[in-house]
Amino acid sequence: MRTADKEALWKSLKSIFEKALLSEKFDKGDYLNISNIIFVFYSSPDNKFSNHLEAPMKYVYANIKQFLVEYHRAIRNEAFTLSGSDLLTFYATNWRKYSLWASFIDRRCDLLNRTFIRQRVEDRPKEYTILY
Repeated sequence: MRTADKEALWKSLKSIFEKALLSEKFDKGDYLNISNIIFVFYSSPDNKFSNHLEAPMKYVYANIKQFLVEYHRAIRNEAFTLSGSDLLTFYATNWRKYSLWASFIDRRCDLLNRTFIRQRVEDRPKEYTILY
């Protein structure tokens, strides 16, 4: 998968994430788009043979991580200006949005999660043991 393709797909995915975060109403097209984008990242042949950092699934995870860091930084900066009941209201509103968004993204990215974890388990050095 070319870098330009990954960037275009990520922009589409990011806009859907932002829409979910703003609690805007989703239509069937949004659900279909996010599922299709995740499937394109998942089904890329680059994932199967490459341990390279630019593999599509790793690219998605890195961008989701960066997106969350930026989102939390913005919330933290806004929360520092509040106190008292304003802070509690702000926290309650943003926590509800964040928890709904996180569960939505978790369900939509389930295929990537399972595959990525399986690859990490298969790629781990043999001298390490996974503890449960």
